[in-house]
Amino acid sequence: MRDNDTIVAIATPVGVGSVGVVRLSGTESLTIAQKLWRPVTKDEKRHSHRVSLGWVVRKGIKIDQALLIYMKGPHSYTGEDVIEIQAHGSQVVLNQIVDLAIAAGARLAEPGEFTKRAYLNGKIDLVQAEAVGELISSTNQKMTELASQQLAGSVSTKTDQLAQEIARIAARESANLDFSEEDLGGTDPEQLKRELSEIKHDIQRLLEGEDQLSVIRDGFKVALVGLPNAGKSSLLNYLLGHDRSIVTSQAGTTRDTIEEAITIQGLLVRLVDTAGLRSGAGKVEAIGVERAIKELETAGLILLLVEPGKLAATDKLMRDMGMSSKALRGKVVLVHTKSDKHHSSEKLQKSIDDLPSLTISTKTGEGVEQLKETIYRQGVHQTSEIGTQLTTKRQYEVLHRALDGVEDAAQAAESAMPTDIIVAALQQSLDDLLSLSGKQASEETISAIFSGFCIGK
Repeated sequence: MRDNDTIVAIATPVGVGSVGVVRLSGTESLTIAQKLWRPVTKDEKRHSHRVSLGWVVRKGIKIDQALLIYMKGPHSYTGEDVIEIQAHGSQVVLNQIVDLAIAAGARLAEPGEFTKRAYLNGKIDLVQAEAVGELISSTNQKMTELASQQLAGSVSTKTDQLAQEIARIAARESANLDFSEEDLGGTDPEQLKRELSEIKHDIQRLLEGEDQLSVIRDGFKVALVGLPNAGKSSLLNYLLGHDRSIVTSQAGTTRDTIEEAITIQGLLVRLVDTAGLRSGAGKVEAIGVERAIKELETAGLILLLVEPGKLAATDKLMRDMGMSSKALRGKVVLVHTKSDKHHSSEKLQKSIDDLPSLTISTKTGEGVEQLKETIYRQGVHQTSEIGTQLTTKRQYEVLHRALDGVEDAAQAAESAMPTDIIVAALQQSLDDLLSLSGKQASEETISAIFSGFCIGK
């Protein structure tokens, strides 16, 4: 990055909108803006953090009426002088503004360069920078909440405290090593073990929820399974609000898994419509059945759909395929379908191994809201215990390495190994924690993080 350059980019998504924003950052932001901006009030002075109404002009010709906000550094997002021009949302207009700024001395920003400058100027650390990226790309409420907490410093505060504690212990042990001949007494071995145990516990707490991260980021996976014509595709189409799967009276219509996403009360849900389970299926359909079985292993919730009169057959086939409902207890809900066609109360009284059950009709809508509430409760239950949460693979990898360093130090202390071995392990853990926040990070790591950002952020 050329630090002295003033950069410019469109900061709003591509497409037509009521408002579009062009952002500049750098020492020449105000100078460049004054070359393409004319305030409505003649000779109006620029004051930081105030909004002005005016016109974007090109060679004296008015291009668009817009608002201009000047934010003098360091009190801005990037820590530099920043100009934001809020114009009408036409891409033609916004591109003209960018071209005018470039002609006046700016250059087009690289992906993520505004946020990268915020990091380099000490406005945020790397974890907070990653949180910005997660906020932009988030597709569900839970992920947004976690990213917002990170941006507010929830993870950074804890890891900084851990780094300080490790640095303190390492410095103390180093001093004991350096002045060992002066009989300073040294650290009580039991005290050192307790300190390292507490740090280890704190890091492990941060690492909790790693398995749930995929659920939060990618969505809560719900598999629709059952015999052919049990109503799986009809239910998928109903929940989506449009026809996605083919629905016919012919068995075996769905021969592969079909996956679609919906949102239920802010929870991202991945619905997987699977091939109907049956023995004696053809070669292609049999592959679909195998994939359906695999989906059961990774699903957070299994909706076992049963049409009236097929409960015993469904139970038998599940057992024949080695999928005892008892083994799946806790993640299976029995869904009786097609209640609009059969009104016998018998189906309401039957279940498989006392699995929780409900009755629906995709024709009348009966029971579907109750089913959605069941899905929501199950999904929220799997993520509700997560507190402070890491949100990227990098964060987990770095923190695992930091944990390894603390465990190595604890093992060395337990085995009464030389102090320099303990200090070396603690230093490795400290380096990892500092790389997590970006206080010690390679250019490759920094570039990799910001390269995934869009231009303008």
